[in-house]
Amino acid sequence: MLFQWNSHREFIFTTKTYDILRRDIFRGRKTMVYSAAELILYLFIYAFVGWCIEVAVMALRTGKFCNRGFLNLPLCLSYGITMDVLILFMPNVKEHWIFAVAAYVTITSIAAYLSGAISRLLLGVRLWKFRTLSIFAGERKNMPYALSLGCLGFLAHYMIQPLVYVLGTLIPRPVLNVIAAAGMVLLVWDAVTVVLSMRRSGREQQGFMAKISSGKSRIGMFVSRAVHNRLEKAYPDIQPECPDSRSRFTFAQGLCADKLIWVFMICALLGDLIETVFVGLQTGRIMSRSSVIYGPFSIVWGAGGVLLTVLLQKIARKDDRHAFIAGFVIGGVYEYMCSVFTEMVLGTTFWDYSNEPFNIGGRTHLTFCLYWGILALVWVKFLYPFLSRYIEKIPPVAGKILTWLMVVFMTCNALISGAAVLRYVERRGGETPGNAAEVFLDTHYGDNLIETIYPNMRIDAQLVAE
Repeated sequence: MLFQWNSHREFIFTTKTYDILRRDIFRGRKTMVYSAAELILYLFIYAFVGWCIEVAVMALRTGKFCNRGFLNLPLCLSYGITMDVLILFMPNVKEHWIFAVAAYVTITSIAAYLSGAISRLLLGVRLWKFRTLSIFAGERKNMPYALSLGCLGFLAHYMIQPLVYVLGTLIPRPVLNVIAAAGMVLLVWDAVTVVLSMRRSGREQQGFMAKISSGKSRIGMFVSRAVHNRLEKAYPDIQPECPDSRSRFTFAQGLCADKLIWVFMICALLGDLIETVFVGLQTGRIMSRSSVIYGPFSIVWGAGGVLLTVLLQKIARKDDRHAFIAGFVIGGVYEYMCSVFTEMVLGTTFWDYSNEPFNIGGRTHLTFCLYWGILALVWVKFLYPFLSRYIEKIPPVAGKILTWLMVVFMTCNALISGAAVLRYVERRGGETPGNAAEVFLDTHYGDNLIETIYPNMRIDAQLVAE
């Protein structure tokens, strides 16, 4: 017996609540709306559950207890973030169960891969061999691990999340907001402490640490060593990253943040041009395919290029079929998630394949999955190696300046474009401007401009009503 709100906002008992919630949560965004505080609560719950699983597995393997989390807190963030993504983006699996299986496996595998890559970037050390445990390494032996992660995500999403959701509704909203805010403060503080401690430990090992003279420094050094020793015990495979000596003189050497920013911009530009030509050949007229107001840039293509570049590094060395299959699956899941994201955040849909054959929820279809597979193959085998060499030839100082200019430009461009679209949706709903910012948006980004830049945009009436 579980609780449910009645029309008077009182809890009542019902035997159907669990099944109804499980069905609605399993089907995704169309029937469930979550606040930021609720998502933060879910993140902490599943991060703690994931930490317990990691600790239990490690205890069975070694017979000892050790904190397997990246943080000092008993949390494994990759589990919490993955569950938030599944809660928000998962499709209607009853209608598209094959796609759902691929989505669960792909999303959990991407989360496992990126958690290792991001921890390496932040800490300067490799905590575990995350590449060899990913399906994107192109090895068959990694499939059981990926499938087990997908099954774990499926069970948690379908069986546990409805109960967690109901229990979360029992918490008064003000209390939930306080819990979420306090939890995020602790999380950020702990993360900063761990990152700074590991960075300090790394500098000490390389001989760049100055002599410690103050008591404050001694305390800081003690914390650094404690964090470093804990991670060494938790991750026996931990290895310091040895920077390439050429990286001091070469701009964007290897796979780094600078190069990924350039990849994003290049793919965003090329993607917009490709779509413009493709749609022009199909419809006989030229229309805007840009994601932003200023410039021919498609954020979907840019982010997709970065995702394929990061995930398919190992597969690029394998046979062509590996890159094609990976691109087919990743591209389909990615396009679906982008459609859900724009609907949730902006209240709009920019493409709808409901009338196309072999569509999946109207958000993607198999033909475009094939295109994603072909693009992934061409990208990792030919285009990216070619572009990478030319990016590294840019003078380091000029490259850094241009990189930061692109970051500032695209950040401002995306924020302005998002605000303009949100205000367009409000205007269509009959809302008058309530402040100077909304007056500015109405004056400079009117309906004609928005409809010209986004000709295929459709407003979700349900979200506008909410």
